[in-house]
Amino acid sequence: MNRWRHKKRGTVYDVLTHRAGLQCSAEPEFEMKYDDGGWTVYRKVDSGDVFWVMPTDEFLDGRFERVPDGE
Repeated sequence: MNRWRHKKRGTVYDVLTHRAGLQCSAEPEFEMKYDDGGWTVYRKVDSGDVFWVMPTDEFLDGRFERVPDGE
């Protein structure tokens, strides 16, 4: 599992994928606009019951840093 830290808050997250897509069959316009496979799915390490979704470009814009293995 990939671990990432939010630089400002210091919170550590497990990243499940950087290539998720979104689907909303009730709103075809939504799916056409947002289902590009460019979403990161992640969860906080110490309370992993909630998953967060963010555009991958935004996730990788510098606000998070990869946590080295074993840290």
